Amino acid sequence: MRDIDQRLDGDRRGAVPSYSHSHDVTKAVIDLGNTLVGQGLLSDATTPEVIVVSAHDAVDVAALANRVFSRFGDWSLPFQPSESDGVIRLAQLSRNILRLVAENSVSLAVVALNDLFREQPVILHMSLEAPWSLHHHDPAHAAVQGWRIGALAAIGDLISSGGWNRIGVCAGADCNNLFLDDTKNRSQRFCSYACQNRAKVRAYRLRQREERVRRVGR
Repeated sequence: MRDIDQRLDGDRRGAVPSYSHSHDVTKAVIDLGNTLVGQGLLSDATTPEVIVVSAHDAVDVAALANRVFSRFGDWSLPFQPSESDGVIRLAQLSRNILRLVAENSVSLAVVALNDLFREQPVILHMSLEAPWSLHHHDPAHAAVQGWRIGALAAIGDLISSGGWNRIGVCAGADCNNLFLDDTKNRSQRFCSYACQNRAKVRAYRLRQREERVRRVGR
């Protein structure tokens, strides 16, 4: 019993996640939002601007959503181009809440989640094959409706299980990507190796410049 209590205490402090379905869905919706922002199809402003999606972009948005969520074997119907506005809305809602969490405004994030939960028809069901994940929507629903419920439920589960302090904002210059920190000691600062390497190069060049200035001043 004591071992169980210690394990639970560790989880509440944000111990290394067990890579649950909720963990994976949260990472997927973070990937979705980061990619849409990078493509200029999602606003990263505090007050999101309205972005008009062209027919060509709608096809790309649906393809992206299908690719992001295809890692889950038991899922709802495929995303359609006609659902592109809903996909962007899903990504924006999730991103707004996760940014609040990353800024340690967890109480505000929970209030926002509860407001959205009241609007969602939650229908619990289990995957029919291993690993028998618990889902929160009817698989017969349109993809965007199902995954909107699933994404919000995953974020709620991450917060309630103590993993909220693993949500971060990239420390890279001119990068506001979110990430879910999987490191043992919660030391991740960048969304990707690319951002990390750019920061190292920038820091190196800054040191070199400062060294040249010191030599000139001697």
